[in-house]
Amino acid sequence: MKNLKAGHGFNGDFLALIKDENFIRLMKESDDPDHTVAELINKYPTNKSNLQYAAKFIQAALSDKRKMSFDTWKNMHNELQSYAKKVNKPKIRRLTRSSIWKVAALVAMIAIAGVTAYYQLHNYSQPKFVEGNLVDQDKALIILSDGSQRVLSENDTYIDYKSSDDAVVIKKEEEKLERFENVDQSKDIAFNQIIVPYGQRHKVRLSDGTVVLLNAGSKLVFPAKFSEKNREVTIDGQGFFEVEKDKTRPFIVKTSSIDIKVLGTVFDVSAYQDEDLVTTILVEGKVEVSQKNRLVGNKEYILSPGQGCFYSAEMRESTVRQVNVHKYISWKDGVYQFENMTLLDLVRQVKKYYNKSIQIEGEELELVRMSGKLFLSDDFQDVMIFLSKTVEGSYEQKDENHYIIRK
Repeated sequence: MKNLKAGHGFNGDFLALIKDENFIRLMKESDDPDHTVAELINKYPTNKSNLQYAAKFIQAALSDKRKMSFDTWKNMHNELQSYAKKVNKPKIRRLTRSSIWKVAALVAMIAIAGVTAYYQLHNYSQPKFVEGNLVDQDKALIILSDGSQRVLSENDTYIDYKSSDDAVVIKKEEEKLERFENVDQSKDIAFNQIIVPYGQRHKVRLSDGTVVLLNAGSKLVFPAKFSEKNREVTIDGQGFFEVEKDKTRPFIVKTSSIDIKVLGTVFDVSAYQDEDLVTTILVEGKVEVSQKNRLVGNKEYILSPGQGCFYSAEMRESTVRQVNVHKYISWKDGVYQFENMTLLDLVRQVKKYYNKSIQIEGEELELVRMSGKLFLSDDFQDVMIFLSKTVEGSYEQKDENHYIIRK
């Protein structure tokens, strides 16, 4: 109870509790919410039911639903609906009839919305990414409308969905390498997928003319042909988007944590599942970034050119600020700019780009901070020389794919 203000009480009804900043803070900061609720009930025994259900609601609102099982959500839904019925009984006389209906309606709405949000969050009506270890893959993969798979023999190709009807054309430096038929007989929307392994990059032109450069370790799901109402794609990883303008059909990029809505613009999004930050960097035009990780209280941000939106999966909060755009998009030109970055974080990025294992000996060395510019050359040895010299250390090559940096 040390987080409570002196003299602060929790005798309010459900609606008052879920609006109480002190109650929300207490639930958010508690290491053992169940124990905290038990202590509150001990202190306010007549308010047991309100405290229990308000705590459940706050926990749901603050939770990372990407990591919560559907059974947990279903149980939460059932309990909140039960509470909605309970507060609507005449025997609860301390609430006015008006407030009873308000609470009941609110809780019922929230409970139903919670399960709806869960389904939306996990894209049950959307295609799922193909499971696979991008580290072990050495070739990019295209999954076509009929479910068939095609392996790309070359790196850094241009995958064109607009050049020919019902076909995908693969090019490299204007030379046509392959052509895949892409016909699906079903009446449902035909989703395609491009999987780029670590160590590679590929560019794709979608059916509307939008061009996406996919960085190493990225996956993109999209319709072979967009609908007449909107244009939606889903990404896991990093992509640089040059969106074709179409005022009648917004372009929406979905990630596990945020959605980005545009009409026609240029921006970069990085949403790797193994990284805390999901970043959106706007180069031209205007985008709307929407969080989608909470049951309630999700925020929307409108970005102007030169701004970045940084969503933390751990904190479940976003911040918007002015940025050096080139620093975040220079990767597409083979340059990685970094500022006050730890060696550990820099190595994580290098590992994705080259698909190599790099070990850093010693926690102290991992936390060395540096700023500069790394040219992503074809010769990985040059990169290792740069990294080791920058921290005044050395490196050892154990085998073709494993390296160690040490003092």
